[in-house]
Amino acid sequence: MTQFIFLLLGIMVLGDSALIALIYFAIAGNFDFLYAAYIALLGTIIADCIWYSLGRFFPSGLVFGWIRVPKIKQKYFEFSAFFERHSLKAIFYSKFFVGLRTPIRALYGAQKLPLFPFIIVNFFAALVWILLISLLAFVLRKSLPEFENVIQDTILALSVLGFATVILVLLAKKYLVKKIHEEVLHSEEDNAKSNRNV
Repeated sequence: MTQFIFLLLGIMVLGDSALIALIYFAIAGNFDFLYAAYIALLGTIIADCIWYSLGRFFPSGLVFGWIRVPKIKQKYFEFSAFFERHSLKAIFYSKFFVGLRTPIRALYGAQKLPLFPFIIVNFFAALVWILLISLLAFVLRKSLPEFENVIQDTILALSVLGFATVILVLLAKKYLVKKIHEEVLHSEEDNAKSNRNV
């Protein structure tokens, strides 16, 4: 029981550093793999729920209530609406992005979004992450420091790829909206000319 609590607290406090070490030693035969995976899942979900709770009970009104500039306030409301629509996708994908996991979970709580879908999505994101780490540990068979470096490089690569994809999608969307707007204006001008000619 003491070992279980110690490992669980390690996952909750140290996050991926402890999770990587735990999975590594489980693959190496020091722990039962299912036991290690259970602790990793439980610790990850508890830690994420703590960040959710901190965000939910954080007095965001005191922080954002001072905004008086209409344009900034409008952008804040637009972002809140956008995040609410895509919140569960953000929860899932942020698991694999450097530095996004904690703020996304706190923001989800600050938006007062429901807890149950949050836990379900976190469960599957953590499960995918644990399986990915386990697969890499099993295939690579490196020492723990080398393995941690591989995982960090993998996270960094996923982050860069993800950010690049988001930027490209936003640029493509902006370009398409602009082209559609130009086509609509051009069509309206042609219709106006046709009407005048008639």
